[in-house]
Amino acid sequence: MIPSPALDAAALLALPPRTRVRPELQPLLYAVLAASGRLGELPPLQCAAARRAYYTTLARNTVIRQTLLEVIDQAAAVGAKLLPLKGALLAFAAYPDPGMRPMSDIDLAVHPEEVDPLVAQLQRSGFVRYGTGPRFALDQTHHIILQRPSTPMVELHVRLLHELAVDGEVRSLFDRAIALELCERKVQALCWSDHFFFVALHAAAHGFSYSPLWLIDLALLWPRVGDFSVVARQAQTRRAVAALHFACALAQRYFPSLRSAMPLPRWSGARTWLLRHTLGEDPLARSVSQRDSLLTRAALIDRLPEIVPWLGDKILLRLRERKLV
Repeated sequence: MIPSPALDAAALLALPPRTRVRPELQPLLYAVLAASGRLGELPPLQCAAARRAYYTTLARNTVIRQTLLEVIDQAAAVGAKLLPLKGALLAFAAYPDPGMRPMSDIDLAVHPEEVDPLVAQLQRSGFVRYGTGPRFALDQTHHIILQRPSTPMVELHVRLLHELAVDGEVRSLFDRAIALELCERKVQALCWSDHFFFVALHAAAHGFSYSPLWLIDLALLWPRVGDFSVVARQAQTRRAVAALHFACALAQRYFPSLRSAMPLPRWSGARTWLLRHTLGEDPLARSVSQRDSLLTRAALIDRLPEIVPWLGDKILLRLRERKLV
């Protein structure tokens, strides 16, 4: 097991109180403190809630594991390439116990030219495409969502992201993919530096505060990244330097032992002021308002001239949904 502050009882107990009680962190907190013999340091009610959260997550991830393996088999049947993302990979390949990492769906990158045959194959096995209207068109989102009764939702990513005016192409990720053991299978997965970048980028796209799980994922990936300059170059190429920089800065705020030699600029001025204003002193304590999330994401766009058209697209989408245009 690779050491990480995310798996250290003292580091977790040192998190700000409002962050430490976020529901998403309770399974991890319970498992780590139980293994360290420190459950007595939690208030009894929180300890009981954390225990329930851990066992609920463990049971749910057992179902997710079966669905993940089924989708991998369905992809193989039509020759489609998949790369598990976030919890779909990390819960089973980076966390020492899958009960530590809650997830609500299964995220997988799929080669854009192969997504249609895979969607058709999954629909033949009972999955239904989720979502209609402008928000679910692929020019407004980065994934196709499928679901089937009594199984977790599946998100097929044809782009890393459609947010922040970044380049979200996924084709190059398949070229750098590595072989990993996942649920007793050999699968292709993002190389660790690409996964680190993706987790940071995804956190930024949600204004960092939507869920604190990205913080734990990033801390677990941190020691697996051999050369942080590779991550920095990826951010520069994709126009996501601000997103990566602020994600890493926040991770180091919560886990001071994290270190890197990543060659990134030190942002200052209006961008930093706006992020401090919208995120506050403890950004992971709660989900920010829709307005502050929008401002946060605007502040994370690398090229300032792209902020106005990005905001325009958001406004136009909202008007189209309300059928005002």
